[in-house]
Amino acid sequence: MSARKLADLLKGARIQPAVNQVESHPFLAQARLKAFCDAHGIVLTAYSPLGSPDRPPRLIEDADPAPLHDDVVKGVAAAHGVSPAQVRRLRAAALGRLGCEWWLCLTA
Repeated sequence: MSARKLADLLKGARIQPAVNQVESHPFLAQARLKAFCDAHGIVLTAYSPLGSPDRPPRLIEDADPAPLHDDVVKGVAAAHGVSPAQVRRLRAAALGRLGCEWWLCLTA
């Protein structure tokens, strides 16, 4: 949910939301939304810290970022003997945004 939608919700909500789950990865960092959530005591969690590699082909564009195929991510993974997915998972965990796809990293 965007900061604007959260602000509208907060105006009339009897119970404040505790968590806001959004897509977040290096190419979609959501920094302003994270700051808004922090300021309002809402935990921001990423539902797609690995990007969206499994979305339908009709929704994929050539210019779309691919966090698991990024040269920097692959270089860090190679330097540490881990997979690119594990690097992405560790970044999400370090930012406190470990989402529901964390288990994918264990087998990637």
